[in-house]
Amino acid sequence: MQKQISFTKQATYETYGNLQPTTTTVWLVCHGYGQLAKYFIRRFDCLDPHQHYVIAPQGLSKFYLDEKYEKVGACWLTKEDRTMELENQLHYIDQVWQTEKEQANKIGININELTINILGFSQGCAAACRWSVSRQIPFRNLLVWAGLLPKEITALDWQFLTPDTAVYMLLGRQDEFYQLLNFEEELRRVQTLLPTLRVIYFDGGHEVKREVLANWVATQG
Repeated sequence: MQKQISFTKQATYETYGNLQPTTTTVWLVCHGYGQLAKYFIRRFDCLDPHQHYVIAPQGLSKFYLDEKYEKVGACWLTKEDRTMELENQLHYIDQVWQTEKEQANKIGININELTINILGFSQGCAAACRWSVSRQIPFRNLLVWAGLLPKEITALDWQFLTPDTAVYMLLGRQDEFYQLLNFEEELRRVQTLLPTLRVIYFDGGHEVKREVLANWVATQG
């Protein structure tokens, strides 16, 4: 018989930049399958650390990526005990966000008064979207980068968005997972949920390219 318990768990997350009076934008970014937040956050070093503050939670499940047990990665969710793991994931990101908000308040900064951008990459797209929608985070931009939206999210879940909110889907033209993701089918599905969705294609593979991110920030963010 399978039983369930609750216990306190410790976890880490990464940040980039300095939260200070010059900060204009706060990012919450979710890495892809098999990545670690400490490496993924390096993709954002193209942003001005005096204006941009990046928060990178990490998937709670870690595993070895190679047979030598040297490289470690993490993931957000599997089908095993999915409901329980999803709840743990959301509570963890809640705590990360609340911790950062409290630290910001101590220096007189209200994060909700800054521009909030949320980005998910690959598997992290689902994590970022689930958290954003279920908590109705007042984000300015949501970037779904080389990944899919959770199937359970409906048009009703997006009704909290304001006219100033923008949702983007980004995909590299040489992304090796293009067919696996069924991206064109996914795009049509999402466009029925979000008619204002903006799609950006770029030259590159399955990656968050610094130059693409920097260009988006310069023109949109």
